[in-house]
Amino acid sequence: EQEFVRECCLRLTGLQSWFHLNDLHREKLLSINKKLPAFWKKVQKKYAEPKTSQAKHERNFMAELLDEFLASLEEFGERELAVEELSYLERCLELMIDLLDQLPTRRFFRPLLVDKHIVVRCKGSKVAQLPEARLVNQLLGILRYYENFEIDDTTGKPLTRREVTDLHYDRLQLLQRVCFQEFPQNPSLKQIMLINVANLDTREALLEHFQALPLEVLKVLCAKVCYLDVSKDPTLAAMEQKVREAIEAQEKAEAAEEPKEPKKKKRKKKVKTEEE
Repeated sequence: EQEFVRECCLRLTGLQSWFHLNDLHREKLLSINKKLPAFWKKVQKKYAEPKTSQAKHERNFMAELLDEFLASLEEFGERELAVEELSYLERCLELMIDLLDQLPTRRFFRPLLVDKHIVVRCKGSKVAQLPEARLVNQLLGILRYYENFEIDDTTGKPLTRREVTDLHYDRLQLLQRVCFQEFPQNPSLKQIMLINVANLDTREALLEHFQALPLEVLKVLCAKVCYLDVSKDPTLAAMEQKVREAIEAQEKAEAAEEPKEPKKKKRKKKVKTEEE
């Protein structure tokens, strides 16, 4: 409502924040809107190598804010949550909601929010399971509502039911194409390539197919389907390192527990003498 705040938010949520999007995600968004590629070229000239601290701040602020929020969320889940820390999470979520419910800031901020998978990662965090995080969960519900609001981010026109359904099935078909292109010989993914999309659009169905997949395959699917590159996300990269260390420790412990077979004593052959 305040002019100064509105002007500041518009500068920080401009197209320049898309430098932090996954490359495939950005290319898809630019291909959808015919006017954006020309605008993106102008933005690249100014923000690709920002000459002033202000330009650098406008390009990086929102992405760094979201990364810091996710890192704090992971850190707070490892210890007892203080009142100030809980308040910080709540204020950040309120800011995201305010940026999403206004079309001028929503237009370029929402792709960044979707790219980071904020709602899903918050819902799966340890903080969200705490009894004192009731307000956090309520705010996450509101954030999810605005993130999935059935509206065209560019024009502001409401989407029809058919358009919403098409968007949903497009994502599932993208998963099938990536499985076919990247892992054509993987037996676990062959069923996904050929299955009817209607039998693949539930959480239970996806878990059934993905549980047996190795970590490296899941990382490729995340990067090319969900536009979530684990190597470029500092929080996820740290989590992956912890998982690998835990797996190595478990393998060493299992190897140490395996009983060693006793060595068989070799029998000495008797040498026959001439008398025998």
